[in-house]
Amino acid sequence: MNKKIELAKKLRTLANEATIEAEREQAARMLATLMEKHSITDEQIEEANTEMFAFSFKKTDLSQEEINLVNHIVGSVTPTETALKVGREDGGVYIQTTPALFIEADAKCMFFLARYREELNIFLRAFIYKNDLAWKHGQGASISNMTAEELDEIKRVSRTMDGLTKHQYHKQIQGES
Repeated sequence: MNKKIELAKKLRTLANEATIEAEREQAARMLATLMEKHSITDEQIEEANTEMFAFSFKKTDLSQEEINLVNHIVGSVTPTETALKVGREDGGVYIQTTPALFIEADAKCMFFLARYREELNIFLRAFIYKNDLAWKHGQGASISNMTAEELDEIKRVSRTMDGLTKHQYHKQIQGES
């Protein structure tokens, strides 16, 4: 790493974290002078603070759609274009970023992956019922035995069905079924 950028990084830390106000002010002045003299940008200093971080999930834990979702989440958190990297040996999913942005990205990924999976389950059930693909044999649960959460989920499935198109499948083999 460039020694001037490393110095700017240290001065920025001192300017933000020193306990004595005069020390913070002096560090901020020195930082401004250094940045101007050597044409150092804020982005260069931020890039110097980045590390490689591993998400708590592996690539094999995710569908292609979920990887796409994670890419979008990372893009919504990081200020610059940050590509996901996949470890060849361990299958881990990594990004190069600052510690604070990684914590935010990881938490946001875990939150929205869980919500995505919940919504996908609602969609799947709605699609099955809309297209009359549910098992013809078997018993459904009695509404009187359902919890409030189960009833709310049924309402969500029903609302989702309203927005779906019913597809018509034409039997390929004629005769008895």
